[in-house]
Amino acid sequence: MTQRIGFNQQVTDEVFMQAKEGELYAFETIYKTYFKACISLAYRLSSDHQLSQDIVHDAFIKVMKKIISLRERSSLGSWIKRIVTNEAINKLKANNRVEPLTECMQLTISDKSIFDHQWLDNRHDLDVLMVSLSPISRAVLILHEIEGLSHEEISGLFNKSISFSKVTLSRAYAVIKQVALKQEEVDAFIG
Repeated sequence: MTQRIGFNQQVTDEVFMQAKEGELYAFETIYKTYFKACISLAYRLSSDHQLSQDIVHDAFIKVMKKIISLRERSSLGSWIKRIVTNEAINKLKANNRVEPLTECMQLTISDKSIFDHQWLDNRHDLDVLMVSLSPISRAVLILHEIEGLSHEEISGLFNKSISFSKVTLSRAYAVIKQVALKQEEVDAFIG
């Protein structure tokens, strides 16, 4: 039997039911079970230790308030993941100005060409490359490429158009590619 990790972990039925009844010990168990996955996701989305702590704190307050409405224990991890994601996006939107798309920007989007980035497969340290991205761009890249959300889902989180998600992802790839190519030039010069 494989061990579940991250948001795929499960708590017992007893802990789940006790949490729904407001038992603090049950909430503590849920917190301990999902904390690492939550803080990891919050940090990947925000790239800020203090902000990721705030995101997880606020997310677990919502979990405590709203767990009574959750029907199935098996969906607890994905439900918490969604709450953390929403909290992170809300904080990113509050802390950063999201640029509106101009008509010109919308016309530069091609459906498949922005996703053809095989060069990224050869890069080992994506975190180093993502430092150069704005928090919004990093969040869109992570949500799309790592968390597997669609452009429609991402645009819904930001209350923007699908084009916003596509253009932001395209810009993120362009920045990362530029940084990676510069690093390759430096490595070639040194080596």
